[in-house]
Amino acid sequence: MDTYSHPDFLVADSIHHFPYNYYVKEEVELKLNFGEVLCYRIETETQLNGQQMKADYYFNSELGFVKMMFYLKDESYILLEAIDYKNICLEN
Repeated sequence: MDTYSHPDFLVADSIHHFPYNYYVKEEVELKLNFGEVLCYRIETETQLNGQQMKADYYFNSELGFVKMMFYLKDESYILLEAIDYKNICLEN
């Protein structure tokens, strides 16, 4: 199935605002391509088209969001993860 047309994320002809519940669960150390990063794991929940939707976000205070996992109802998931980091602010 094409990820971009997955029915859990597809809402046609309108803009919807979903009431999310956010929970900062724990501090974890992630091993990413560019090193180990200390992050807060933030768990979210909402209802979309009658289905319970969940996601985990991993946030570092210096880098921002470095990993996101969106869990689908068929037990699959979509993973977005930072693979590189470059601080261009230090170059100027």
